[in-house]
Amino acid sequence: VSRTQPKASKLFALEIIQGAPHILEILKGPLKKLFKRKAKVIQTWQEQGKISADIDPELLILNIWAITQNYADFSIQMEMVTGKTLRNRSMQQRAIEHTVHMMLYGVLPRPST
Repeated sequence: VSRTQPKASKLFALEIIQGAPHILEILKGPLKKLFKRKAKVIQTWQEQGKISADIDPELLILNIWAITQNYADFSIQMEMVTGKTLRNRSMQQRAIEHTVHMMLYGVLPRPST
């Protein structure tokens, strides 16, 4: 979505930066409920030993949002410092692989010593 609909992500970010005057009730209601349900799924995975118990489920979701939204919301910064955007296939692939690697290896359970 960051690659295919960056303007929508930027519009959402501007709304949030302004204190969410138009969508505050959505954030406090449906989005918050969805957020809590997803955090519970992550907590269940932790209880099943599928991911590290050291990870805070709510902060993990926020970090995933931050990483992925960064590519849309700060695309000009990315372009200025790397010379590329997600329209560049190799940069797009690098971003995907790096994000997946970072997320997966950041949440995997650590071996017992």
